Amino acid sequence: MSGSEVADNSSPTVQAEQQISTCSEETTPSQQSIKSESVETKTAVVTSRDIVSVERLYELCETLDSVSKNSPDKMASFEGLFRELLTGVKGEKKQKQLSCQFIMRFFKYFVSCQEKSMLELTLDALFDLCEDDDAAIRRQAIKELPNVCREFTGTVARISDILAQLLQAEDTIEYAVVQSSLLSLVKIDPKQCLLALFEQILTASQTGGEVIRERTIKFLATKLPSLPPDILTPEIETLLIEKIQEALTDVSCQEFNTFIKILSSLKQMQQTEGRLRLVEVIASQAGISGDSKDDFDPRDAETAAVLVQCTKQALDFFSRSVPSTKFTVFFCSTVLPRVWELPSKETPENPGAVTQIDVLKLLAELSTNSGTLEIDCIEHVYNALVRLLPERPKDDSKSASELPNLMLSHLECILFTFHTLAKQPAYMRCEQSRENLKKLRPTLVFLSSGIQSHIQKLRDDISDCSQEELKEKENSIKVTALKVTLNITLLIKDLVKSPPAFDTIVMLSWKRAPSSTSGKSNAGKRKSYHSDQHDQVRGEEGQRSSRGQQVYNPPSGKYSKQVLSYDSKYKPGYKGSSKKLGVYYA
Repeated sequence: MSGSEVADNSSPTVQAEQQISTCSEETTPSQQSIKSESVETKTAVVTSRDIVSVERLYELCETLDSVSKNSPDKMASFEGLFRELLTGVKGEKKQKQLSCQFIMRFFKYFVSCQEKSMLELTLDALFDLCEDDDAAIRRQAIKELPNVCREFTGTVARISDILAQLLQAEDTIEYAVVQSSLLSLVKIDPKQCLLALFEQILTASQTGGEVIRERTIKFLATKLPSLPPDILTPEIETLLIEKIQEALTDVSCQEFNTFIKILSSLKQMQQTEGRLRLVEVIASQAGISGDSKDDFDPRDAETAAVLVQCTKQALDFFSRSVPSTKFTVFFCSTVLPRVWELPSKETPENPGAVTQIDVLKLLAELSTNSGTLEIDCIEHVYNALVRLLPERPKDDSKSASELPNLMLSHLECILFTFHTLAKQPAYMRCEQSRENLKKLRPTLVFLSSGIQSHIQKLRDDISDCSQEELKEKENSIKVTALKVTLNITLLIKDLVKSPPAFDTIVMLSWKRAPSSTSGKSNAGKRKSYHSDQHDQVRGEEGQRSSRGQQVYNPPSGKYSKQVLSYDSKYKPGYKGSSKKLGVYYA
């Protein structure tokens, strides 16, 4: 039947009857097969003779459109026409495009949750188009999938699963369309969509779908934080937490960081209870249970890397209400005694290895939010400090500037940690601690005297440097050296007092000063040493980005070529190098 013959009919009803008759004559054998066979068999029985032409597709559209406008309650009687429409997805490009458009226009009249066979036929037709060789047809079908879910929310899980697989698209436009459709499904039924996505994440390692896993995790990380509260409800947040914890049992370093980013963005995690829960998740991943069975093997590079990575993530969540005690105890009692078995620096043969300074920096930062510790924990820090301090010469006539080889970067970390933890009342009341501090004082005084000349020399070297010159590699190393030595001096001043004072607020050399957000006066507030001791380096510090900073950008563990080699004696006439320090900095 041609389009002109249809146009000559006197009414839409007669037109529809003729279409039914034509459809019945042409497809009766196929329809009988459809009624008697399974859905899978129905979709498979499609020959070139069954595929409708472009003209026929327009005829079907005109007929269905007329009935839907005039007698929508009778649309169910025209199921045969809709089935014929579905065969267009097997045709050429124009037929596929029209079929996709017309299927989405009329499917709601023929598909219902009770009519599973028609639902399957419709979805299979759309999925065929999603896998078409033509990118334009794929994008058109992918855009339409959310419309199916809006009419029948029971299809969200299945379509989410398909869209997750389509995230591996190489075409950037198509990839963006898939993301947009997935986001629409999250908004339609967040629970079913997220369950389907995490199923892909959890099974990807067994099915070889690493690209799907990677891009699904990336989708969650980029899209979830922007969802409104009416979508990201407490129930959905709880589901996310549970599924992420399940996924964390087998993740890469990058995936772990991404999942923690997602968790920290949730509203539940902004409260103290949520932060405590998040820290427990990280501790579990790091292998820190808090009992005596915890162990640390510095020879196991992978375990050490996991510990360092997890601890770095946890640092952002510690506060007075979320103490770092469990981590601090583990580092003091289990890691610190064996930290010296770690490499002192990275090597070309083992780049990225966890080094001694990586661990010591983390311990220093952990100590600032630690709760009450056992005396034994602080004793481990004391022992590490004694190990790093220079031996005081028996000959008092020996110049203090003739210091032995020192690891001042390590010493800064341990001194800071001891200064932070030793002020706990239980430790200060301990007789052994008083004896320890008494033994330390002469050595600390000797060390402080020995580095004064180095501090003055460093100040002289950079005092006339411009902001641009301070960014040069050699000068930035001197800035670092100045920060480290000033910190050590100020910490020593507190510890050599009797009894020790813990008044000085020290900013660790690799940390950036917080930017001022207010013009209010700081009068009446106690100054940190940073405000009156670092006058010559404050300006450049505020302008240097953390990424571009060569100064103490953890994890480093590398020794600078400029300061690695040194003479054992200070050489006043030696300029333009930090070798005169007689020390090295990590």
